Amino acid sequence: DESDDADQQTDETNETDEPEIKQVSINILYGATGNSIAQLLIDNGLIQTKEEFYDAVAAAGADTRLQAGNFKIPSNATPAEIIAIITN
Repeated sequence: DESDDADQQTDETNETDEPEIKQVSINILYGATGNSIAQLLIDNGLIQTKEEFYDAVAAAGADTRLQAGNFKIPSNATPAEIIAIITN
C-alpha cells in the first residue's frame, strides 16, 4: 500500500510542475487591428493584458509588420516570442 501512495504522489507532482505545452492555433484576419489581435491572444490564454501585447509590439518595432493568417503559438510563449511568430 505504501508504494502505491508514493507513486500516486509522484504523478501528481509531475503534472503540477510541468504544465503541458500546447500549440494554440490563432487566425488573424486581414485588416485586424492591434486591439483585436490583442483580444484574440487574451481569449486564447496566450497573454493576460492588452498592455503586454502593445509593449511587445513597441519593443519589437513591429506595429506595421503584424500579419494576417493562421499561426501556431506555443502556450508558454512570451509576448516577445508571440510577436516574432505573428510578424513572420
